[in-house]
Amino acid sequence: DEVMDSLSTVLYNMTCRAENLPQMLQDAQYVNIMIRIMRKGKLEVQENIAHAMRTLCCEYRCTDILIKTDILSDLIVIALLRTSSEEIKKVCSEAFYNMFCHDKTRLQLLKGDLWWAVMRLCRQDSNEVRTISARALYNFSCDATTVEPLRKHHILSFIKDICTSGGEDFLSKCLSAAHNIIRQFGPDSSDTTVNSVAFEAHEVIASIHIGQEGLSRCTNLVSLRNAIVLLLKCSQNKVDGMVHEFINVEIVDVLNHSKSKWCGDKTCCLYVSRILFELSKSSIFTKANTLSDLDPVCYLLLKEFSSEVYENIAAAFLQFVVAENIVHSQILGTETWSKMLFDVLSNEPKAIAIRAAVNGDTSKLAHRGGGTIKTATY
Repeated sequence: DEVMDSLSTVLYNMTCRAENLPQMLQDAQYVNIMIRIMRKGKLEVQENIAHAMRTLCCEYRCTDILIKTDILSDLIVIALLRTSSEEIKKVCSEAFYNMFCHDKTRLQLLKGDLWWAVMRLCRQDSNEVRTISARALYNFSCDATTVEPLRKHHILSFIKDICTSGGEDFLSKCLSAAHNIIRQFGPDSSDTTVNSVAFEAHEVIASIHIGQEGLSRCTNLVSLRNAIVLLLKCSQNKVDGMVHEFINVEIVDVLNHSKSKWCGDKTCCLYVSRILFELSKSSIFTKANTLSDLDPVCYLLLKEFSSEVYENIAAAFLQFVVAENIVHSQILGTETWSKMLFDVLSNEPKAIAIRAAVNGDTSKLAHRGGGTIKTATY
């Protein structure tokens, strides 16, 4: 044990000097020895070797060696099964992250066991380990070349499963990844380098759950915006089961309960009004909800002095009235309608917006669903 402890310390110290790395990576000898020691060593030995491997994985040559031998599978087994140390799992997850930083091997790694390892690490109890793995997911979502293979792995369904647990940082990373995938790489993407492929129903439905989770639990404004834009993009993807899923997650209640967190942001207000407008186009939604259900959220939105918000809310009300033959007493009983009438008399731009909606002139309705995506680089 003393020999292995000393040897692991020497190997770790060697990796601390950049000039040693090329010599250590001339062939698979050093890497093979290190994994053998890590497999059989005690906790302190495993920690030393894990830290050394994390450094070596910054080099493309190390990743290439791991892929071309069976050593990578041994490292994955150690990280996931043979150690119970949170620190070792954390360092191994950082080593895996470093491996994904190399352009030449990234797609190959995504198609192999390392992606499976990242999926397992995202389900760990350790919040640090989960957050590192989620950061890798986010980086993948910023690159069109990695999004396509991830979609084959049902990445959005996977994010839906893991985002319900863990802290807010973890949830925010998952939310940002889903936001990038469905917004940046959707069928109406502005990126001309991407082969636009319509999202499948299971991807949109998973994204609705991710957005709902983000709205319910996140407090950071950027994350809330991401959640709302994600839900907006889902409402615009007319796939089977989309409206039903919005009803299943009780989106109106979710918006109402979270309104104190997003109501002060003009962008969020605009996008929420757009979501309600999009959903009100469906008779399924208008039958499942009443104007009284929408009233608290719509009334709050009208406090945002934006003609575009007014257009969306007025048009949503109109579509409820037309679809459900709502009687006058129900309309007059809402605070939203009272405020719209008051503003018609006191504010000409809003009056024009409301008249346009009531007259059914949907060509003047707002069609904004944007938002700036901040991409990360490896």
